[in-house]
Amino acid sequence: MTVNETIRYFSIGEFTIDQKTGVISTAQLLDREVTPFYIFAVQTLNQDPLNPRFNTTTVMIHIADQNDNTPVFSASQFAVNVSEEVTPGVSVLNVSKVQY
Repeated sequence: MTVNETIRYFSIGEFTIDQKTGVISTAQLLDREVTPFYIFAVQTLNQDPLNPRFNTTTVMIHIADQNDNTPVFSASQFAVNVSEEVTPGVSVLNVSKVQY
């Protein structure tokens, strides 16, 4: 590979770029509730000292939501009185959780 064929990638922040392949990887844990998406510029530069060339592109990464919150019931206890003569299949209580 000649000097002119060597290409380097540049970026900063929560992501890294493999200098040989250009593969973008996370550099730290991501939290969608804090930052739902990232937009950053990536620049590539050849290593030819006589004819340097570069190009820049914009990368946008959306962070997929994952439920990382512990589920919580709408009450700490549920109690109900049910007659011993209740017909099978009759609803006796609706237990619900709080949405996040």
